[in-house]
Amino acid sequence: MVFGAVGCSVYDDPILPDVKSFAGVSGDEPRSVIEARRVLKRGGTAADAATAMYFVLSVNLPSAASLGGGGVCLVFRPKSKKEAESIEVLEFFTKASIDNSLNSVRPSAVPGNPMGIYALHSRYGQLQWGELVIAGERLARFGSEMSSVLLRDYKVVENALLEDKESQKIFLGKNMEKPRVGDVLVQKDLANSLSLIRSKGAKYFYGGEFAERLVRQVRKIGGTLSLEDLSSYKPRWVNTVSMYFGGDFFRKHRAHFAPPPATSGILRAHILGMLERSGSLTDSQKENAYHQLLRSSQIAFGNRNKWMKPDFTSNFSEKTLLSENYIDELWNIGNGLKHIPTRTLFPSSPARPENPSATSFVIVDKWGMSVSCEFTMNNNFGIGRVAPGTGIMMAATPLGVGRGSLSLGPMMIINQHSSQLLLAASSSGGVASATSLAWVVANAYLTKEELHKSMNKARVHHSAVPDKAYFESGVGKNIKSSLQQKGHYLASTNSIGKVNIIYCSDGLPRAPETCDVQTDSRGDGMSLSIIEQD
Repeated sequence: MVFGAVGCSVYDDPILPDVKSFAGVSGDEPRSVIEARRVLKRGGTAADAATAMYFVLSVNLPSAASLGGGGVCLVFRPKSKKEAESIEVLEFFTKASIDNSLNSVRPSAVPGNPMGIYALHSRYGQLQWGELVIAGERLARFGSEMSSVLLRDYKVVENALLEDKESQKIFLGKNMEKPRVGDVLVQKDLANSLSLIRSKGAKYFYGGEFAERLVRQVRKIGGTLSLEDLSSYKPRWVNTVSMYFGGDFFRKHRAHFAPPPATSGILRAHILGMLERSGSLTDSQKENAYHQLLRSSQIAFGNRNKWMKPDFTSNFSEKTLLSENYIDELWNIGNGLKHIPTRTLFPSSPARPENPSATSFVIVDKWGMSVSCEFTMNNNFGIGRVAPGTGIMMAATPLGVGRGSLSLGPMMIINQHSSQLLLAASSSGGVASATSLAWVVANAYLTKEELHKSMNKARVHHSAVPDKAYFESGVGKNIKSSLQQKGHYLASTNSIGKVNIIYCSDGLPRAPETCDVQTDSRGDGMSLSIIEQD
């Protein structure tokens, strides 16, 4: 028997019979989650599901995942009789044009998503490429409903976006009415672009007649792009950065992260490493746990300036950054009992605004293969212009403060002895993405708290500069009072980050009955599972 669960935990049913297999998907945009589950149910791999999911996102969430954007994925394939274990990172970040982008009217980026997803499918997919692209193509051609996720992004930049005639065609009705949730958006030009990608492969996007047309149209709207930019673009497969995590005696469990220039991966590792050392999550005093999260994030962000170069790569080897000695040194900075001002701990730490526009998802198939991805346009809707005749919203150049891969960094935890997936997670929300993900993972993984409780627990955040402790409304009075007594300057905020996560406490594929998948209630996403029972 196969059934699905929407945004809920398998632990909610105390009489759940023996589970034969588990597959799940969680993401910020509901229609793409539904399509990914459909692919998993057909027997596709997690990479197949990620391919289909992305192309639906390219239609339904152009604010963060247009064909013009870029991103990064972490992929795990467990050891089997036929294949060796594999865990690696696929980088397909946007790149700056070889033109002087910053002198352009609207400097745009070299797209990475089409070639990145093509590389993912080529290495780990099993179903036919065209079968996976066509779901997004059909939605673009025949119309898809405006989601609350897209409408929220749209409202932030509505006036600027509607200066673009191509955007008007997409978002305004025949009577030039402003869009509402449920309105059907038809994108025929985008459908035609997806049709070419479906029939000729992503390489056609980067060369030939289509590439020539895309370059012409991007330049017409004041963007920057050249044929050389496109023809020379290559995604990269790289090794993860990793550390032992969880304190098990046999040191079986290893946390893996995307390396710089996805700099949030190192931040997440540092925060998690310090939280593990604090032991505060098992403390009966909740106030101390929140203080230690704020302290850990303040130190991680403040210290980032010491290792991060202007291009987001590292001054040190990633192995050094995630070594036990390095994280011990971070943990020993300052006094763990009280808040110490950032100007005292890190006198030269600069303010660094970060682009909050991103989206993420996690997928696991019944064989234990998992894909965790994060995407960005480097700005909400990129440059806010669609290349005429292509339907493609162009990403902003990654050059400039807070743009590019700065806030990206998906993660997984693997039992390296038995080749089992324990956890896969991704997040968005700009500067707060690292703190939000670390808080959820630490509570669920270190304390074995039920996943939905870890996801719903109120969050706090500190990014060193400004020297403020941001808190959500769910943080209680006693906790806020305790934090103030410890020297924190408090500031309220509506929400802190959006997380998507899959957690299998005893590992997948070995123990599917221990798996759960959750999306963040702070957004309007969806999580679905496929549970096959004996």
